[in-house]
Amino acid sequence: QNNMGVDPIEVADRLKANGVVIVTIAVGDLDLPQLREIASAEDLALLTPSYAELQTVMNRVTPLICSGGPQSSCPNDCQGVGFCGCGNQCLCGNNATTPDCTPLVRK
Repeated sequence: QNNMGVDPIEVADRLKANGVVIVTIAVGDLDLPQLREIASAEDLALLTPSYAELQTVMNRVTPLICSGGPQSSCPNDCQGVGFCGCGNQCLCGNNATTPDCTPLVRK
């Protein structure tokens, strides 16, 4: 249980029973067996040692969770500050709102 009195595995089991597919992604030294219990399948529990390796993990996950099969690449590889998500849309870490994570320049 966490500090809110909620058992994450119990919540995950309820969600999975209702058809929700759960992918767990963690960075650092975490409990991989617990992540596997929460995830819908063992291969959907992913652990990466650092944020620098997170793009590699996201590249593995995106085709699994996107409808319509594997995605190609995002424009300008999201400028190196985001991840290529479903529909070849960048999920940007720099608060950008452009399709390729290019920061907006205000005049």
